[in-house]
Amino acid sequence: MIGDEDLYDYSLTQSPNQKILLIKGLKTLENKEDSLYLSFHSVGENLQSLNQTLVKLPYPKSRITVRDFCVDNRGIPYLLLKVYDSDDGKLDVIKTKVEGSWRKKNTVNYHLEILTVNPYTGAFAINKLTLEDRLPKNFHLEAGPNNKVYCAGYYTSKDSKTGDVRGLFVWELEPITGVLRERYYPVPLEVMTQYEPPETQRAQARAALKGAAEVSGLDLNTIQFQSDNSLLINAEVFRIVTRSYMSNRQLQSYRLYLHQGIFATKINPDGTLAWINKIPKNQERLRTSDGIGYTYFSTPNRHYYLHMDHPKNTRLGKFDVPNTYKDGDFGNIVVATLDHQTGELDRDIIIHTRKQRNSYNYRLSPFSHRKIIATTDGKAILKFTLERKQDVLMEVDMEE
Repeated sequence: MIGDEDLYDYSLTQSPNQKILLIKGLKTLENKEDSLYLSFHSVGENLQSLNQTLVKLPYPKSRITVRDFCVDNRGIPYLLLKVYDSDDGKLDVIKTKVEGSWRKKNTVNYHLEILTVNPYTGAFAINKLTLEDRLPKNFHLEAGPNNKVYCAGYYTSKDSKTGDVRGLFVWELEPITGVLRERYYPVPLEVMTQYEPPETQRAQARAALKGAAEVSGLDLNTIQFQSDNSLLINAEVFRIVTRSYMSNRQLQSYRLYLHQGIFATKINPDGTLAWINKIPKNQERLRTSDGIGYTYFSTPNRHYYLHMDHPKNTRLGKFDVPNTYKDGDFGNIVVATLDHQTGELDRDIIIHTRKQRNSYNYRLSPFSHRKIIATTDGKAILKFTLERKQDVLMEVDMEE
């Protein structure tokens, strides 16, 4: 089946114990172009083929979006489907007429389904997830070490004018009944307003009185299980803005990509919220860059976030706005540390790329996240290039 030339859109994922590799592919038939088939192929530790399954989805291709998939330690594939209830251009929310009135209301135009497949018989089950006022916005499926699967991410409201994030959700799933438990965690106002300008703080405070405070541009990055079976969710504020200027009496414009604060959330093993914290960061770039964003890794007691920062951001209060670090500039490589138990934030400078010089007195090249190797004992190896194209490796102990 893997050699089937009609398959496309291949994706790979591993089970939590890393003993099973699941390969997913999509397929359509020539005489049934609106039908969509899913191909699953499981591979074991020695690359031996465990099983192969082809499943026909019970909806037209035009109304289905495959959002995510994963596999648990038993080899059971989980697939998250977004199914639109009408053919209105795949709109998440549509206007429908209120019965007995001329007014219209916002109506959710889709639902989510969890598809699970028996890897040995090929039989599959579909469980529908009910959506009401909270609409999942950014979310992933993640298989846990205890053979449980979770769908976690951020949600907005169907009545939101901007579609921005209002909180987090975690759904615990199982193959037979679908959702076992669902929990929702609004982002606290005091976390939203940290490191924001006064006008943003006032606007969010006014929105909070109506229950409509939101975080703009929050983009889910990682969902990771910790050694104590707690869940750590990381997200970064990412925005694209357009700037205009006059040149030779003509209006020119360009896109600016903004990478801003990091929201970190810990969910306890029993499903209660441990903490939500915000890490200050303000970066901008004009094009794709390895030096913008952050690198995350953890130990059982701490969570680390490495990123480039403006030199003037060494001492930031919770209501100070971080200075903007521009891609390619010299600056501080900063590690932000969150305590696993309390979520308390600590920030330290690892190195300044302009001031740090080697024995030949040359400055270091721009920082790259691709040149970081994190180890399990709280250490990181950073690779730099000197102005004479000499490579330097630096080991940093985060625990010290």
